[in-house]
Amino acid sequence: MLLIKDQIIINNKKDVMLIHLYIKCKQFNINISDGIRELLYHIYEMGGIESEKDFNELSKICIENTSIKTKNSVRNTISKCVMLDILENKGKYNKQLSSEWVPNIIEDVIGLEYKITNFNNAV
Repeated sequence: MLLIKDQIIINNKKDVMLIHLYIKCKQFNINISDGIRELLYHIYEMGGIESEKDFNELSKICIENTSIKTKNSVRNTISKCVMLDILENKGKYNKQLSSEWVPNIIEDVIGLEYKITNFNNAV
């Protein structure tokens, strides 16, 4: 087995988290768009959605900064992510990223360390 080791510095936490979400999607064989990963990142940054006010704030952020351009599309995307077990549904407006996808991170600087192979028995 060829092992590729590299150290990569990415200057912002957002891009590191988007890369992590991309890798988790590949792990679970889930295909979602960059816009959906952005939405998930914003939910993570907000600490989850806990109220209608949070949902409205998320919708505004997504409409301005992602390919998701309506409140209804944000709502539908959240529902899709709940069905895919990316988000945990804790109530009507209470959605959190699954701890299986993203642990609770409070540090400003984070590192990712993976062992990724294309062979099931190699891990």
